[in-house]
Amino acid sequence: VSQDFLSAVPEGAKARVGRNVIDLESLAFNQGGHLMANKRCQLPPGSFRTQKKGYEEVHVPALKQKPFNDDEALVPIDSLPSWAQPAFAGMKTLNRVQSR
Repeated sequence: VSQDFLSAVPEGAKARVGRNVIDLESLAFNQGGHLMANKRCQLPPGSFRTQKKGYEEVHVPALKQKPFNDDEALVPIDSLPSWAQPAFAGMKTLNRVQSR
């Protein structure tokens, strides 16, 4: 802890600062880091891999939205309490997850 920092702390508020030494070598994995580089991973249709220098990009398309159930509907913002409506300014309805 620097002296500049300690001089800014009021005298009655100072506490003893101890130093702990951590042996990082004892915390390291014995066999090094583990990277999952399974080339045979089954990707969904429309996915593709791009090899870059030092890494690989994997692009997976977004899932298609499931159709709404008969009992499922988006909640209109104006049906919320008046104190909650400002949080959704510019929105007409809650999203599908919020409407559950």
